[in-house]
Amino acid sequence: MEDNSQEALQQQIQSALANKEIPHIYFNGVTITSSSGDMLIILKRNNESVAVLNVSYTMAKTLSTNLGALIANFEDVTENPIMTTKEIEEKTRGTQDDKNE
Repeated sequence: MEDNSQEALQQQIQSALANKEIPHIYFNGVTITSSSGDMLIILKRNNESVAVLNVSYTMAKTLSTNLGALIANFEDVTENPIMTTKEIEEKTRGTQDDKNE
């Protein structure tokens, strides 16, 4: 059964990548907020908004859980922790100012 679900997943991925009608979006920033009914996610590229996603809490948690597991697996396999943007900002705070003086 596992092979069938992996094969179906690969077919779904290949189909989505080949479909020119589906937007292919790269983003390197995000703004997230919530209301009583759902969440709003604004995807950004170089601080410019490129997409707006409205997502239910259930789907947001599912996405969060799945991304977390995927990243944890990547970190285990590569033995390399991925830093968040907040961690990078904290570690590099002041370094640009020091170089410009």
